[in-house]
Amino acid sequence: MRAPAVSTILVLAVLAAVCASASARPGPALTAAVVRTERARSEHYAIRVRLVQGGKRFSLRVRGQASARTISVSYSTGSLSAAALLDPTYLYERAPGGLAVDGMRWLRQPVASLAPGARELANVHALTPAPLLVVLRSAHGGLDAAGRVFRGTVDYDSVSLHGIAVLLAGIQFRHLRISAFVGRDGLVHRLSLSGRTADGTARLALDAHLYAFGRPVHASPPKPGTFMDTELLQLAD
Repeated sequence: MRAPAVSTILVLAVLAAVCASASARPGPALTAAVVRTERARSEHYAIRVRLVQGGKRFSLRVRGQASARTISVSYSTGSLSAAALLDPTYLYERAPGGLAVDGMRWLRQPVASLAPGARELANVHALTPAPLLVVLRSAHGGLDAAGRVFRGTVDYDSVSLHGIAVLLAGIQFRHLRISAFVGRDGLVHRLSLSGRTADGTARLALDAHLYAFGRPVHASPPKPGTFMDTELLQLAD
């Protein structure tokens, strides 16, 4: 009569271990990798977002480079493309699809004229790996035995997802799964996020590649005569 009791104890122990694993936060090794990546002097990156909603496919491709002082990014969706450059003094935004007014394709805004949480600044930062690393930090899961590959899940209502709302087109996805690859340098080099909506009508697949850590960020502002100043536009009004 003792064997069933022992089996029951073993089953409960296994279930407890599974539940603990499912709810585990990233361990110190992954947290350290995320912190090191966030503190890198600079990085180059490529992000691809694929959405399927109502049978229609949408995609967003982002390429950029970022440092503590500068973000230079270009992005495209379908046949439309745009770009942005943020430095300590100005935010430059290139009109989508090459639209030009009197030969001027860029809009320039002084950073000092924008609130710290301004939508324009938030949108540029959303097109970098920084908010994706915040999502990774909030995930449940763990690294493999080699300490290089992380697999886990993200709560659909996690506050960390607010930072990538632009990439998700404002859609709330559930069943979010996340994976990341940590290189031999201890930095996060790849990150993937997938999920679907509660009703199953939309699916998400996001992949990010981070590389060239510490290399210089080369970003030249648009030449005079190719941009309009928001300050001058306001004076004209």
